[in-house]
Amino acid sequence: MALPGETVEIKDGALYIDGQKKQQVDFMMDKYPENTFGVGQPYKVPDNCVFLLGDNSANSKDSRFFGAVPKSDIIGRAYKIYWPLSRRGPIE
Repeated sequence: MALPGETVEIKDGALYIDGQKKQQVDFMMDKYPENTFGVGQPYKVPDNCVFLLGDNSANSKDSRFFGAVPKSDIIGRAYKIYWPLSRRGPIE
């Protein structure tokens, strides 16, 4: 997740926030259209919004497709991992 004012970029199969590599995610880069948010070019998260990525990155429709999510649209918080079973447990 990226917060307001941070710059997100997904390149070379990795997630970068403010130019720092955060996670190797092995996105299938050729799968995304040119107008996708943050893929192959920097995207600055607007005020009062967050940039969210799905946990199934190869098949998720997330902020890469619809842009940043207004904080006012967030109504809950994830607290537990259910799948895969090997990672099951509370989110720290």
